[in-house]
Amino acid sequence: MIDETPPVNPSDAEHKNSHQFHLRTKPIAVFDSDRDSIESLSHAIGKKGYKIHPWDEKSEPLAFLGEIRPCAVVTEIELGGITGFDLCREIKADPHLASVPVIFVSEKSGVPERAEGIRAGSDAFLPKPVNSDAIQETLQNFESANQEVPARILAMEDDGMQNALLKNILEGAGFIFDSCTEPEELLDMLDSFNPDLLIMDLKLPRYNGFELARVLRQNNCYLTMPILFLTSSSQEASYIESLKAGSDDFLAKPANPQILIDSIRYRTKRYLQIRALTDQDGLTHMLNRASLMRQFESIFSRTARYREALSITMIDIDHFKTINDTYGHQAGDWVLRSLSNFLQEALRKSDIIGRYGGEEFILLLPQIGAEDSLRVVDRIRQDFERGEKASPTGEIIPVTFSAGIATYPGHGSSLDEIIFAADGALYESKRTGRNKVSLAKNGGE
Repeated sequence: MIDETPPVNPSDAEHKNSHQFHLRTKPIAVFDSDRDSIESLSHAIGKKGYKIHPWDEKSEPLAFLGEIRPCAVVTEIELGGITGFDLCREIKADPHLASVPVIFVSEKSGVPERAEGIRAGSDAFLPKPVNSDAIQETLQNFESANQEVPARILAMEDDGMQNALLKNILEGAGFIFDSCTEPEELLDMLDSFNPDLLIMDLKLPRYNGFELARVLRQNNCYLTMPILFLTSSSQEASYIESLKAGSDDFLAKPANPQILIDSIRYRTKRYLQIRALTDQDGLTHMLNRASLMRQFESIFSRTARYREALSITMIDIDHFKTINDTYGHQAGDWVLRSLSNFLQEALRKSDIIGRYGGEEFILLLPQIGAEDSLRVVDRIRQDFERGEKASPTGEIIPVTFSAGIATYPGHGSSLDEIIFAADGALYESKRTGRNKVSLAKNGGE
């Protein structure tokens, strides 16, 4: 273990210093006369920081919702005097409640019920009995949607006037926009800007848009990124050729601004939803190993280019097999999710964190050297050790973790070398007693 020293630079000070083990309580309004169903729902999401507020049929629904200000509404179809569909329509018609997600739960969950829910404005439909993982994932998806950052749009366009027009239209609609004018610079721009959609012109210097789209589709990093062709050619043959090259949409210049905005908005939303599903670890909802390594490689490339500092931390839960053997595998899963939530709350938005495998997690802290990383991670370790860890069954489970840290450029010149060094430092922490943080040997800032 190390001495806890006050932070000495802004990057360390940016890290959160909370002793809270759980997120703040978030209210969920429930319209259901089945008390067993309400109790089951409360059990499923209560330990995730949500609080169930059952509706009393004596109160007026919208007044009830205005009082508790829920982050989501869960409703049955049959509610006695009104239906859940009627309730949903009233919620979506109220300007103060229209943005609140409405989730239907019912034993009747066929196409007719789901379609009627869609007509009423519902956001999700789950069959009863409600699966705890399904309701947790649904609520988390709504939370993520509320925290979404603007989609990033890159244009491969050599016409400066066209780029200025696109910038004005798309930034006015809330997107983050940048442009690339030289085809040879496209791969570097994709790496540095990390767009959620690429606008491709057809006629470019030395290449055409079809060729560049095919180049990108041969790279797994850009296999699913939406490509929208925006070109003065409106010939049917060009449209077919764009589909063969891997495009997702084809608009003729001059494009109607609203059609362009809507096309980009819907395609980026769908892309980000799919990417979230494929990039996430199913248990902890953190980044999985494959998506982690893609992000790490991109960040490391920029770090090496600009000669900046970077640290990587390997974390391993102490005595995890004993926890599984003593408390059961469900408790082990809960421990993994709890540490995941804690780490995400404790770190900056610029830090990258994910599940590396089993009970191992990995962190990448940009622009932070060895000593500051050591301070940050050890503070998180101490806060986690002190936090209350009552499992969903009420058992207090003692949990700690060990960690190993390595930095660039002090502990290696490649990403693999730094991860290897961090893993070695983690082994040293576990070998010398666990519940501690070690820095890789033979390195410096």
